[in-house]
Amino acid sequence: MKKSIIAGAGVAALGFAALPFAGVFAATGSTEFTDNLSVTVNNGCTLENGGNTDGTYVDRSFSKNISVGTVGILEGAGATDSAAITIKCNTTSGTVTVTSSGSTTLNSGTDTIAAGNATSGSASNWAIKSNAENAATDPYVNYKGHEAGTFLTATASKSGTTFNPSYQVYVAQGQPQGTYTGSVTYTVSYANS
Repeated sequence: MKKSIIAGAGVAALGFAALPFAGVFAATGSTEFTDNLSVTVNNGCTLENGGNTDGTYVDRSFSKNISVGTVGILEGAGATDSAAITIKCNTTSGTVTVTSSGSTTLNSGTDTIAAGNATSGSASNWAIKSNAENAATDPYVNYKGHEAGTFLTATASKSGTTFNPSYQVYVAQGQPQGTYTGSVTYTVSYANS
């Protein structure tokens, strides 16, 4: 009987001893730990226009009335539309490629204006010019009918490569009246060398 009481008292004493230990641990503030942070910033580029410097881009819209037998140039009239598109990278290593996709014809119902650089003759044409600065290769340095594929390439640059496409449209005699529409999408990619 005495052994049971002693054992019971011993267990109670252990439980009692744990409470002051916990209180002392919290109160002393002598235990600490450190979070070590590591962030890797990858090579990359941003695309911006319209005076933005935060890596954002605003879609652009161009329109113009063009008489038959004449050439019209579609380019931005407003501050956002006329602002050059800038590609800025956080590195000077690697290659930036701009590809274009979208319309090869401008359409008004079943009537079309084909891609091409004609400025006279019997067939209407529309073409793109890049107006690029700091480009390494530039197939659209002069007006050229749109073909999906590489629009330009550039060496990655912190100061930036700019381009500002404009569009030339020749309307031949006999081209049916109508509003002809199309679109070109430019995609920027970066490859580290």
